Amino acid sequence: MKVRLIDVSQHPLETLDEFASASYNTDVSKFKKVGKLLDVCTASGHTSVQESIWFVFHIEDVSRSLLAQFTRHRMAGYCVQSQRYVDQSKFQYITPKTISDNPEANHLYALHMANTREEYKTLVNDYRVPKEDARYLLPEATTTCINYSVDLRSLIEASHQRLCNRAQWEIRELFNSFKKIIYMTVDIPRYGEARISKYLVPKCETNLDCPFCTEHNSCGKHPKLKEIYQVYLNHKNDKEA
Repeated sequence: MKVRLIDVSQHPLETLDEFASASYNTDVSKFKKVGKLLDVCTASGHTSVQESIWFVFHIEDVSRSLLAQFTRHRMAGYCVQSQRYVDQSKFQYITPKTISDNPEANHLYALHMANTREEYKTLVNDYRVPKEDARYLLPEATTTCINYSVDLRSLIEASHQRLCNRAQWEIRELFNSFKKIIYMTVDIPRYGEARISKYLVPKCETNLDCPFCTEHNSCGKHPKLKEIYQVYLNHKNDKEA
């Protein structure tokens, strides 16, 4: 997987401050810290201001299986390599570690991919099947490249889902890449600390003072919300007894 940031709002936190200040006619020059309104508005649940800043990423060597999960996050722009027009006779593919770590499974998997390449070429070259129809033969493991344009609010909300330990490994790796890139190329050079990337977390960690999980099937990293509430009820009952 290769991910790079190809464009970003010119002055992200400064832009957000100006955008958010319109609500109360606030003079942002009075703030001692740039980007203060991101923290204030996010803590208050006023996340619409996050839409004022955006990022554009170029993503390579990810599977079409990942693409199917990725595009479920609809509030974003996607431009994906076309299998209708791009020849796939030498397609590359992703191999999950659970397969690559098993020699027999890996051999079977690689053999299937090699056979699929030959079958694709036969359809296109010998039977004159259009590439747009021959692509139906291709596996979900086939790699693709994507240009992804997203505002901060949508990126944060998607990260809540895809940075969860229960998300599939490939898409979790992708969103970890987004977080690392924003930290290294935006946060540190411009602001000297994690200002934007700190919000790209699994949903169990949106409240850092008291992390909890709302999933029915938890990974166990943090307690479930109902467990925390039960502790509160027990404490409340003990005080009232």
